[in-house]
Amino acid sequence: MKDERELVLNDFPSLGCYTTMTGIQYVTDETGVPTAVMLDLKEWGDLWEDFYDGIVAEQRKHEPLIPWEEVKKQLARQHELSD
Repeated sequence: MKDERELVLNDFPSLGCYTTMTGIQYVTDETGVPTAVMLDLKEWGDLWEDFYDGIVAEQRKHEPLIPWEEVKKQLARQHELSD
C-alpha cells in the first residue's frame, strides 16, 4: 500500500510534483511530510501578498467594526495634530 506522499506525488500528475515548481521549496519533517513552504518572493510575491491579506482578514473578522464616518473623524483629528 502506498503512503500519502506517494499518492500526492505520483497519482495526480496534473497537480504537479513538488520538484517541478520553480521558486517553491517545501520544508519537511523527519519522515518527509511537508510542514511548511518557502516562496521566492521575486517570483511569487504578488500571490504571497494576496494570501497574507486573506490570513490577516480571517484573523480580524471577529474584531469590532468602526463605522466609516468615525474613521474619517479620527483621521481628520490626526491630521490636525500633525500640522
